[in-house]
Amino acid sequence: MEFEQGLKVFFADHGSKQTALAAVRSIRAWAERRNAENVAVARSYLAGQGPFPERAAVLTLMGRFMVDFVDMVAAWADWATTVIEAWPDDLRLAEPEWSVWEETARHELPEPVDAGAGMRRSG
Repeated sequence: MEFEQGLKVFFADHGSKQTALAAVRSIRAWAERRNAENVAVARSYLAGQGPFPERAAVLTLMGRFMVDFVDMVAAWADWATTVIEAWPDDLRLAEPEWSVWEETARHELPEPVDAGAGMRRSG
């Protein structure tokens, strides 16, 4: 995943608490801007003014993906802000959120999906 502000958070322990918070605030601001764009596009299609009306069905799929993704990023930024604010100023002394590791470890993995299924060449 390429995301400059995410890299700043990833290496937060090499910086300051304020730098980590600034990176997360920047991520939250990106999500707010992106959702404003998503809402504007959706409203344009609902008003019959979308730029590619013939593609509306397909664009709905990716539009939903983007809205869900951006909502997840915004929720993560809110959570991360709360976590970082509780950290000491010396980030090397911050305690991990062990409950997050535990929740991730309990995550059920789905059965593998054959990405090529249904995409056979004709002819």
